[in-house]
Amino acid sequence: MMHASFFYYQLIEDGEFSCGQTSYWLFDGCSCWDLIELKVVEPKGVVLGIDDVFIREAVLVYILCMLLNQYEELEPEEYPKSNDPAVILIRDKGAALIPEVSQIADSIDSGNVEQYYAVMGSIFKKYVQGRFLKLIKKVP
Repeated sequence: MMHASFFYYQLIEDGEFSCGQTSYWLFDGCSCWDLIELKVVEPKGVVLGIDDVFIREAVLVYILCMLLNQYEELEPEEYPKSNDPAVILIRDKGAALIPEVSQIADSIDSGNVEQYYAVMGSIFKKYVQGRFLKLIKKVP
């Protein structure tokens, strides 16, 4: 959660998604691919305080940032395609976490870069900024 929180902090400080933000996630012997299905199982009567939904959403946002880097750094003919492992992952598992990623996959399939950026903007507001706004509202 610490790494996910720092990653989100950097995104908020930057004010949006931009190229290169994937460097802000520090992995400890695992990869984002491994964490996309993370489920915390608490022993009976024990509360660990680990928000596995937040971690999975942050992993998905990280993968979206990896795809964004490809749009920022590559030529149009090298843009992600529907058979890219990251695109397959967001299509197969991402929509259950963040429904808007189905629009991301559709924009990649159609080559609609403008739609990709627009959906990324809405994901940023709802899931990154929104995550911290919800936490602030909980403070008495």
